[in-house]
Amino acid sequence: MVDRAEYGNRQNTAPAGGKMGAVRNLAISGFAMRLALIGVLCALAQLPLWSVEDLVHERENGRDSAVAEVERGWGGPREFFLPYLDLPVEVTQTRSDGSRKTTSEHFGLIAEQAHINLHMEPELRRRGLFDIMLYRSGFDVDGGFAVPQASDIAAAFGVSPSDVVVDWRGARLVLDVDAPQSLESDVLASLGGGDQVMNLDAVGGGLRAPAATARLVTPVEVRPGTLLRFGLTMTARGSGQTMIVPGAGQIDVDMSSPWASPSFVGARLPVQREVGEHGFDARWSQSGGILAVAPWSTGSLPVAVSAARDAAFGVRLLTPVDTYRMVERAMKYGMLFVVTTFFVYVMFEATGGVAVHIVHYGLVALALCLFYLLLLSLAEIWGFGVAYLASCLAVLVQTGLFTRAIAGGWRRMVTFVAVLGACYGWLYVLLDMQDFALLGGALGLFALLSVAMYVLRRLGRPINAAAV
Repeated sequence: MVDRAEYGNRQNTAPAGGKMGAVRNLAISGFAMRLALIGVLCALAQLPLWSVEDLVHERENGRDSAVAEVERGWGGPREFFLPYLDLPVEVTQTRSDGSRKTTSEHFGLIAEQAHINLHMEPELRRRGLFDIMLYRSGFDVDGGFAVPQASDIAAAFGVSPSDVVVDWRGARLVLDVDAPQSLESDVLASLGGGDQVMNLDAVGGGLRAPAATARLVTPVEVRPGTLLRFGLTMTARGSGQTMIVPGAGQIDVDMSSPWASPSFVGARLPVQREVGEHGFDARWSQSGGILAVAPWSTGSLPVAVSAARDAAFGVRLLTPVDTYRMVERAMKYGMLFVVTTFFVYVMFEATGGVAVHIVHYGLVALALCLFYLLLLSLAEIWGFGVAYLASCLAVLVQTGLFTRAIAGGWRRMVTFVAVLGACYGWLYVLLDMQDFALLGGALGLFALLSVAMYVLRRLGRPINAAAV
């Protein structure tokens, strides 16, 4: 039999424990639903981020259009060919039926050796809000041709020396150019008798590289079996990159520029290079060039020049900070910022008894998305670094004061601003890193998750105790 007093005590305590558990379970259920709602809001925050990303692409396309328009009037990427010696010849060949046919051909001869000195002087132009990097290049060549005998030319065509007639007086020095409109001055050729201006070839025929849009020529006096020294000087405009098409048995290239951000491209890297804040100096050296296998004639030229173009090398002048690329990279971490900010607010609610309305979460998410819009618009005017600092300060002040108003007290505001400011600082370091950006991002995410696990380690303990 149960004592009445004991029964009364059971009656008084049991309902109280049941009510407390029910209240706690209800709180757990409400908190879980709140977290689910915040998760939905995080997903919705991706929509304005996508809109800003589309705007970045639109502005980038506008920049590319402006660059293309300026390049049409100034000159795009340059491709420099080496001059060659063009000898008109008449070749008599015996057909299979025994008849003989005489044809006019052109025999092209590359230089035995050539030294190129190329200096690129960069120039920044502004078209609207866009900076466009252009350059002027001084192109100087010194080299020599080993003028062949008539018998050597006959052997190249596969006929006897008596079947070849070489027009030595019609010899010409020929230079193929990819964009004659980019030339800023006359092209001067030095052939021992003073400087001669090379003129556009209006006659046609002969040899021309497939990539060339024009051909400059000048007559030259040659004697069989001698060494013909030559020099060539010109100034051309361009943008982006400069490539050298090797066309000599031995070629040495010295290239320099005060531009401090070069990227060496092509089939060969320089054998020596120095890159610093004052610019770069690079040197290439190549022997046994692609075109040096044999002299070539009209039919073999396209194949020979195509092989030489595949062996081209040079440099591309890079823009140190591509504003749109940097903004696009920063936006990849946009959702992480939203989640981190919401996490801080959830901690305020879970540990400090602060009631943050779901609308407040949405307003803060919009402020974080607005950061990228500010960054994009200011970077077009001030540059990326200054724009990033100004956008960060604007968003930190705005969201910090808003947090103080809804969470109460300066302490929580300082905590919020410190966390968000640390995230922005970490992001800037990631953007500034090139080779180790992935490692820095992975370590940052690991640290953030570790902090979240430490803060939330006791969140379920009271709930488990109540359930027991």
